[in-house]
Amino acid sequence: MSQKLYLYVILLSIFLLGGMGCGGEKTNRPKDALACVDGECLTEREVEYQIPEVYRSAVTPEEKKDYVRQWIRNAVFYQEAKNQKFDQDKRIQSLVEQMVKDLVVKEFLDAKLKDKINVTDEEALRYYQQNHQMFVWEDDFIRLGHIFTQKMAGATLADLLIKQGNKFEDVALRMSEDEKTKKRGGDVGLVRIQDLPPEVAEFALKLKPKEISPPIQTSYGFEIIRITDRKQKGNAQEFEWAKEQIINILASEQRQIEIDKILKQLLEKAKIETFGWASDVTPLESK
Repeated sequence: MSQKLYLYVILLSIFLLGGMGCGGEKTNRPKDALACVDGECLTEREVEYQIPEVYRSAVTPEEKKDYVRQWIRNAVFYQEAKNQKFDQDKRIQSLVEQMVKDLVVKEFLDAKLKDKINVTDEEALRYYQQNHQMFVWEDDFIRLGHIFTQKMAGATLADLLIKQGNKFEDVALRMSEDEKTKKRGGDVGLVRIQDLPPEVAEFALKLKPKEISPPIQTSYGFEIIRITDRKQKGNAQEFEWAKEQIINILASEQRQIEIDKILKQLLEKAKIETFGWASDVTPLESK
């Protein structure tokens, strides 16, 4: 999930939880307010609360502005919904209460398990060796390097420099207008062929590894591309590509084991009663 999408999901939760800015009552504008709607304010601190610490350095100023923009829109809707007493609807209140409980439980378990989930490289490799048939490429991918320029003159000069013997990486650093990849020598990483612009995909399918294309005109500029690797649909993924997925699988398994331990301890002192059609329900899943 992108940071922006994550923020928007959290944003909607804020409104459902009744946590619009500075609480339910209108107050004087806080010193760190970023936006206010009819006295309800969103503060800098509240925005920071919604961004997990691991993502904070990656969220751009524009994404934060998008968050504020969406907050203002929802604030307007929220105020009108309150005017029409939607916040007093018993069903909505029940949903809000359950969301609060779910959020508290998640934060509780995250805190309890913070230092208990650890998957080593050795464990990941062993899992890969035992289950390598699970990890295959689901589409055709290529590892792509590119030099992007908006004008033909720039692409022509870059093409000339390469033909004169300059390294692709050096030309990308010097000439490419793609700020995200130029410092990596133009390396874009793995890309699904079907996600490429048709003009680029046509060349990508023909090029041999390390072969460099002439300038390719697209709807947004000009590209010179180089293919450094291919991953064919149905072929096994190498461990380096499957590793992250494996770590997530093993971490999830470890997490569930630790959650079960905590649950069993709490069940020993909890008073649980079930009635009616739920009378045979137990908190532990049947094996």
